[in-house]
Order: sequence, then C-alpha cells, then structure tokens
Amino acid sequence: MPRASKLRNKRDRNGDRNGDRNGDSATIDDGHGKLSRKKRIVEEPEPEKNKIQEKKKNTKTQIRKSENNNVQAEVEKGENKLKNNIFISNHSIISTADFRIITGSYERILYGIDARWIKEDNDQSDKDKMKLQLEPLFIFSAHIGYIKTVAVGGRYLASGSTDEIIRIYDLKRLRELGSLHHHNGSITTLCFYSSTHMLSGSEDGLVAIWRTKGWECLKSMKGHKGCVNSIAVHPSGKMALSVGKDGAAIVWDLVNGRKGAVWKIRKEGEVVLWNTLGEFYAILSRNEITIYNVSDAQVSQTITQKSMFLCMRYYKDDNVDEVIIAGSEDKIVRVFDVKTGKCIVEFSGHKNRIKSLDIIRSTPPFLSAPITLLVSISSDGIVNVWNLSSALEKIKSDEVVQINEVIGSHDTENRLICVVCAEGGGENELREGVGVGVGVGRKQQDGGEESKDIDKDNKEEETDDESE
Repeated sequence: MPRASKLRNKRDRNGDRNGDRNGDSATIDDGHGKLSRKKRIVEEPEPEKNKIQEKKKNTKTQIRKSENNNVQAEVEKGENKLKNNIFISNHSIISTADFRIITGSYERILYGIDARWIKEDNDQSDKDKMKLQLEPLFIFSAHIGYIKTVAVGGRYLASGSTDEIIRIYDLKRLRELGSLHHHNGSITTLCFYSSTHMLSGSEDGLVAIWRTKGWECLKSMKGHKGCVNSIAVHPSGKMALSVGKDGAAIVWDLVNGRKGAVWKIRKEGEVVLWNTLGEFYAILSRNEITIYNVSDAQVSQTITQKSMFLCMRYYKDDNVDEVIIAGSEDKIVRVFDVKTGKCIVEFSGHKNRIKSLDIIRSTPPFLSAPITLLVSISSDGIVNVWNLSSALEKIKSDEVVQINEVIGSHDTENRLICVVCAEGGGENELREGVGVGVGVGRKQQDGGEESKDIDKDNKEEETDDESE
C-alpha cells in the first residue's frame, strides 16, 4: 500500500515551484501555473520527469501581452501550433456569471465557460425565449497528458489526466492551488463530497481518499485488478461503490476505510451511480444500463439500445419521477423512465457522439424559481445547454418528446472528454448528482503526516477572501 508522505507547498531558493515525488508518496505542489488576480498570467505546467509516459517534444511557451491588456500564450509543439491553446478572456476576475461550465480535452486544455442569462426580446413571460450567453473565462494547458476527468466540490476544481497527476484549482479566486502526486497510472475518475473530501481512482487499481483541508491522503485502498473506471459514493457518505476493467464491482466501507463486498457483473462496468435516496444504483456497460435494488442486490430494471451508451446521470425533483439521462454514440441524449425502462425524451442537436453530461439548477433573473439545465458535450468540441425542466413538463404517456432547440451553445474547438458545472460568482455549492460523499475518520494506514504548512496557507486564503 502506498505511503502518504508530507504534503508540502513551498518555493525553493531559486524561485521555482517543483514537486518532489519519491516512490509512492502523495504530495501537493504550489501551482505550476495560475490564474492570478492581479496579473492574470497563465503558465504551462512543467513536466513531472519521473512519471510521465507521454514525451513532450520541444514545447515552447511564449507569453505576450496584447494591446487590450489580455495575457495570452502561444504554445508551439514541434512544427504545429495549437490554436488558442492558452488564453485568458477579457473578463473581470469577479465573475457575474450565473454558472460555469468546465471541460477537459485530448488537447490537454482546461476550458472554463461563463454562462449568463439573456432574453431574445422584451417579452419576459415566454420561457421558451430564454437563452444563455456562453463566453470563455479561461483556456489553458493544464496537463501534459489528455484530461480524462474533472470534478467540482465547493470552491475546488480538480482535474485528472493520463500524466498521473491531479491538479487542484480555486474557482473562487481563479488560480491553481497545486498538484497531487500519488497514483501510478492515469487518473480515471474524481468525485467530491461537498468541499471537504475527494475520491480518486486510477489505472493502478487504487481508490484514494483525500481531505481537502491540507490535501492529505487519508486512505489508499486496493481492490481492483486493473483500472478503476468509476466511483460513486452513497448519499449517506458511509460507503462507496466502484467498477473496473476487471469486471468487478466493489463496495468500500468509508467509515473504517476498507474493502467490503466484491462481485462480478455481467459486463465491464464503465460508469456507476447511486440514485438520489441511495436505494438503487445503476451500472453502465456499453449498450446496457442495469439498475440494481440495494436491499436484495437484484436487478430492478435494464435499459438497452442499439447504440453504445457513453455517459449517464440520475435526476429527480419534486415534480418529476426519477429518470436516468444518458448520452450515446449516436449523437442523441435520451431520458429514460427508471420504472419502465422506456425512453421518454430525446435531445437531438449534436453532430458527434456525446462524451459527457452534467446537470445544474439556475434561476434566470426574470423568473422567481430555479429551473434545471442539462449540459452535454460532444467529441467535436460542442457544448450544448438544454432546458431539462421544460422538456420534462412536455412528457406524454404515449410518445417520446423530441427536443431540437438548445438554449445555449459554444464551440471549444477541442476534442472534449469530460464536463462539470459549478455555480458562478462566489463559492460554489454542491449540487444534486454532482460530487460524492465520504465518511472516513482515519489516516492512511502506512503512515503519513499532516501538512501544517498547507493548512496554514488555506486559512490565510480564507482570511484574504473575507477581507476582500
């Protein structure tokens, strides 16, 4: 079992910010690159020489300041120049966005988008005329490998990559806090519980539990014989469920920090989710979504289709029975009734396969109550936002509701892999269906010391925010 070494956050005498990695240590570095409040400078992160599998060929970063005071950087890789590889938009650091959308891509780009409500005309009563203006907030090269997963918990944004590194950002102050070096394989899944804990999974088969105060690795658990594909935590925070390439599903006791039940499933599980109340869990396997009852571990419902499923989300509110929303290789996002397994809504508009989904609630300034939005991304770089509340209100018992119009769209010009949403303007609150729970009360068994320096720095940041 890997040992957690001291987490440290320091600047060496030469002014460089380098993270040491010794064996299976877990460290957090000061930011290699940051979004600074004053200078708003973006720097490309330096490679971690000992652990990077992909070679970085002749990468050269040139930073220049344009006439309109934007800070931009051009990255030349060999003879090819990546268009808009690093860019900071002309926005104020104090964002007035209603919410944010963050994506990760094969191009190693972390792409942040501000979403603001607008009206197409002066008619404030027509909900169908509501639109979102999507504008880039930040675009920068966050990793050396492609970004496989992103997650939001409170003010924190985490990204995981094939470079085996987890990078942590402060969404409130728009700057990098540091990087976590623990896994010996690509980071495949990340999830938060509120802003206090984070779980990570990797190709090395480990499930790691992190405490965000000081970013200490509390526990590193081994169970899968190969890659961990997905992790979900029960709403109670007392247990988690993971699926992996070994075809196994594993229950983790998060209170005592140990592996529980292990069983084989019919197909390799690619995504796992708990429902809202934690009474059911769903496992996505290629062209099949299987829903299990927790009480007896029996199959409650099976959803199948010809096209391959690539992503899914549970959703439920006071006005709608629980549904599963799934994106597919056939470019369509579908909503399924979990009781009948039937498709009840189809969102059509993407021109390529759907890679990832997220759900967020937002209140337009011209409405008194929040509405639920669905955010979908496709592999051709398109981000679409749909009015999920309006679509579910149109459900009829005998036909599938067809939705073809988006309320917001943006072309990132990147091959997108993952997406997550966050509340805009100030500290983000955990949303239903986003993040996870964890109830671990002990440190990693093989030692590890709590970093007082990191805790001190975090307190100083909170003090600075209060004074501002």
